[in-house]
Amino acid sequence: RQTIQDAERIYRCEFRMLGEDFVFPGKINWHLDPPTGESWAKQYIDIMEQWFWTEKRSMDALPLWELNRHQYFTTLGKAYWLTRDERYADEFCRQLVSWIEQNSCQFGLNWFSVLEIGIRIISWSLAFYYFRDSSVFAEKAAKPFIKSLYQQTDFLRRHLTLDWEVQNNWLIGQATGLVTVGALFPEFLKSQDWVETGLRILDREAKLQ
Repeated sequence: RQTIQDAERIYRCEFRMLGEDFVFPGKINWHLDPPTGESWAKQYIDIMEQWFWTEKRSMDALPLWELNRHQYFTTLGKAYWLTRDERYADEFCRQLVSWIEQNSCQFGLNWFSVLEIGIRIISWSLAFYYFRDSSVFAEKAAKPFIKSLYQQTDFLRRHLTLDWEVQNNWLIGQATGLVTVGALFPEFLKSQDWVETGLRILDREAKLQ
């Protein structure tokens, strides 16, 4: 019952993030800062790097990142498995496709942090295994899903924060994302490298941290 209740709220685009409730009537703006109602700039990430860590940044990125982690996708997936109601698959596809359309590769805050990408690709991978047999997913979202999942994982692999003097949960989250996608999607040509790289990092960092 709780799963269905939670999924219905997600279906209505009602989210609880960081202790606050946010409602997105209609199409979700994945660049909107819920507390202020303003949108983050959809700039190339190298340009964002020039002002993000300065006084020019007027908003906290955490509320936006929390939404864009998509950890609630598994709740929709559980509801779909329990009921086989295609409404949940359709909502998953709607949010997924709209996110891809609004987040061109390497543009905007949702490409700025590799930790956020790592958490998001874990969420996407787990959700896929709930919806993979849905005809709605196959028709509406399968192809853009696979393409974006590959792009995000490949980007993460090329931008690991290996040069940080002091590592923390950021690198562990990145490595876990690599392992998850590489293991669950062995069809990708780079999946073996993702798994081996991620496991090597996790083995080292588990001991060091």
